[in-house]
Amino acid sequence: MEDRRNSLAIRRFVIAIILVVVISVAALALLELRKPPLTIAEVSLMAVEPTHDRSPGATANELHAAGTSSTVLRRAAQTLSLMNVSIDPTGLARAIRAKPIPGTHRLAIEAVSPDPEEARAAAETAAAETVISCRQLTGSSNAEVKRPGKALCQNLPRWRLETVGIPSAAIAGAGIVLLLGLSTGRRFSRTERGGVNRAMGWIVAVTLLVVVASAATLAALMLRPTRYEAAAKMMAPGPRGTNRPLGTSAKELVRIITRQEVSNRAAKNLALLGFKVEPRELLRSISAERIPGTRMVKVTAVGGNGQEAKALAEQVAVEAQKLYVELTGASGDSVKVIDEAYFTRVNNFGPLAISALSVAGAGVLLLVGLLAGRRCSRV
Repeated sequence: MEDRRNSLAIRRFVIAIILVVVISVAALALLELRKPPLTIAEVSLMAVEPTHDRSPGATANELHAAGTSSTVLRRAAQTLSLMNVSIDPTGLARAIRAKPIPGTHRLAIEAVSPDPEEARAAAETAAAETVISCRQLTGSSNAEVKRPGKALCQNLPRWRLETVGIPSAAIAGAGIVLLLGLSTGRRFSRTERGGVNRAMGWIVAVTLLVVVASAATLAALMLRPTRYEAAAKMMAPGPRGTNRPLGTSAKELVRIITRQEVSNRAAKNLALLGFKVEPRELLRSISAERIPGTRMVKVTAVGGNGQEAKALAEQVAVEAQKLYVELTGASGDSVKVIDEAYFTRVNNFGPLAISALSVAGAGVLLLVGLLAGRRCSRV
């Protein structure tokens, strides 16, 4: 009789868990259905075939770097405002995606919006500004690109992986963890004495330890001081007319940016602008990387606020430009800062925080399942 009552209690818990999972997934799908459908508009840009001193796909990568620059986004937002499409550069950056098409000299620019006409206008305007910017940066004789045509539009599926698939998998995973805890709790609570209950105690203790450690990690990450990151882009001299491979000058520029001398000069300029930063500290907050397949270099700085990070990136870029000219004897306009630095807030809730939250949540659910299984075994 007691075993039958235990089985009925366990069955009720299992049915309740399954119902909660099914109802949650159904509610998620229903909410997605109530949202207006999204339209994606795509424009394809075509670059001329590279010359002998360019690697395949280099022009498409330069188009990509130009298409994601703050200058292009700002110009496109201004043009769209004249077309009665109200969107700021930040919002446009979220709506626009530029991606080189592998193995070709094409760049696809996509825009997503609930309004088909707005998506089309955003994609076409961003593509047109990308063409203008790339020609200005690389020279029309070596970087001609075909003018973009009309954007192709299509509706995005309502049930996509990122909107329904991943959340549904997370809900189902939570249900599985609860069922696992329920089964384990029932199994290790069948006897009142001996090693079985001792094993149950170890399981609970280890789970609690994992939950506490994950929660502490998450708290430490979320309580970190707010930081801002700013990025500026530079264009290194090209290898045209020489036997040097594409990117050689960009690699030289990266090495110069990360030299202590550049930080020393930039720190003096920053002091005049009201930003007090030690040269060594400035050097630690600066990173530089070449954008693959291009002569462009991205300079990134981290600061305590947005304006400080922006000033750090811009001053380091300016001083790196001057030092490059001094050391290589290149002309002053052969290396240049091509994009105004833009800053973003560094998200403390990154992959590590998400992992810690997931582990802590799974641990809590497992503990709930263990305690429920143990309670049901004693009904």
